[in-house]
Amino acid sequence: MAVWSEDEFISRAKTLAKAHVGSKTPLNDLVEKVAREAELSPDAIRTLGRLTNVAVFQEMFQQKTAAAEPDRMIEFEPGDPEVVIARVVKSADLQTAADTSGDKVAEELPDLMRAVRRPFDDSGTDKVASAEATEREAPRHLQVMRLRKLADELSVSITKEAMLWEDGVTALAKTFRRAPGYGPSHVDFEKAAMADIGADALPELEVIREELRLPALGLVRSKIAELGEFFTYEASPELTRLTAVVNHRRTYETLKQAHADVSAKLASL
Repeated sequence: MAVWSEDEFISRAKTLAKAHVGSKTPLNDLVEKVAREAELSPDAIRTLGRLTNVAVFQEMFQQKTAAAEPDRMIEFEPGDPEVVIARVVKSADLQTAADTSGDKVAEELPDLMRAVRRPFDDSGTDKVASAEATEREAPRHLQVMRLRKLADELSVSITKEAMLWEDGVTALAKTFRRAPGYGPSHVDFEKAAMADIGADALPELEVIREELRLPALGLVRSKIAELGEFFTYEASPELTRLTAVVNHRRTYETLKQAHADVSAKLASL
């Protein structure tokens, strides 16, 4: 059974992502093939599956960015590690059954085999107790599977929002990197942003200033509130783009919190 480092998982995930984007082979099939070859444990399959989903999104986003496609929406069918685990485990169980059925010792000791297959007493008490225990455990098992799938989907969405945010901030910085007089005014843009969005726009404005090699704003919230009350401005394409970038960050933060809540719930189960 293979024991991989974090770097090995990331490297394998990137390789599988490129294979999926290039051949459109289902992710579950690609992950299953690697899992069988490396004899991965269920936890390792889950790690590889989640990282592969994220790597696919990154690969498709980078390709669209390099091609300068206006539509940056990424759509693909994420892999489900639980499906892969079920396939691998089922295959292993079938192989074990096949090996047992051809065992000469099993043929020579039928009473022993019957005891293994029917470990309940004649009264059926053990069978009823076992059935009740299985019934109690089934909802928890299903809940864990659903939460893990949700965690995978949240991871992909978190990566998507982070990349869209970074792409948007970088694009805005490029807009204001032109020589004075040959593009929109960065000063007016900042004032309009603080008047329209308020202090919530500060993270983006500070990053844009870093890209432009300008000093930090260092404004306090009272000054921003005062600016929003008295400064008049006109809507601009740059302000609209900044609003979209801020919304990506807000969504990112919401998804991160949701992912933390799901992880906590999984840990409790």
